Amino acid sequence: MSACMRPEYAVQLKPDEEILDVVREHAATHAWAWLLAVAWLLLPFFLAWPLFRYGPVGVAVFGALLASGLLYAWLRWRHWRGTMLVVTNRRVIDVETSGLFGRRVTSVPFRRVDEVVVERRGAGAFFLRYATVRVVTAGSAADIEFVRAPGAERLRDLIESRRDAEEEEDEE
Repeated sequence: MSACMRPEYAVQLKPDEEILDVVREHAATHAWAWLLAVAWLLLPFFLAWPLFRYGPVGVAVFGALLASGLLYAWLRWRHWRGTMLVVTNRRVIDVETSGLFGRRVTSVPFRRVDEVVVERRGAGAFFLRYATVRVVTAGSAADIEFVRAPGAERLRDLIESRRDAEEEEDEE
């Protein structure tokens, strides 16, 4: 498996920390990108006969179209699989991937979580049952915003219950 597929490779877990949930963007929201990737991958094969008539130049164009289609499809897959919201028993971790080598990891411990906001906008979000989850943090720490999260209400309940459990532990 690729490193961007498994949250254990994207996130450094602390001792006695375990992953409770991993949420990725709703797959259906990437449908247009996947359709474009499939069309781009099929295009060289539809043009193969005319391209091959031009000899080595046509073969090079065929190869360039195929290679660029494979690269685009891989980048789209990497973005979808590598962008995730990880909830552990100690913190919320937002992992965002972009481009060939880009990755940004933001971590917020539960004691810094003020509230969790779920916002659903649009017909697509309503019918596909996804929403934006925003974890509002205390102090000057940046908020975490995860878009197109399936099961957003369940995710909010999990984060709030872990936050409340940690607050009760601190009071004792």
